[in-house]
Amino acid sequence: MEEPTAVPVKVTIDRFADAAKIRLASEAAVPGASRELAPGMLFDFDENGEVVSIEVLGLQRRGIDPRKVDIEINSREDATELPEDHPAARAFARKVTEDSGPAG
Repeated sequence: MEEPTAVPVKVTIDRFADAAKIRLASEAAVPGASRELAPGMLFDFDENGEVVSIEVLGLQRRGIDPRKVDIEINSREDATELPEDHPAARAFARKVTEDSGPAG
């Protein structure tokens, strides 16, 4: 399998909209393919169903100060797989199931 081309992560903070967008890929999101997987947490998907960006709404009510951004980089060995009962794991599994159903 071919290694994907590395793209930088881009974080855009819109203080007027009180939101932050984390761009994870260079591919464009498919219009209408966004999913709100938790209140105020929007995930945008490309045509292959891959997450291309995450938008966090309501920064102030979440207690997030957009003027302070810390970046921590861990190695692959630091990553852990989500347990099956984690809400995000269930949401992604549900999306895959919905998308893999019969074409209508």
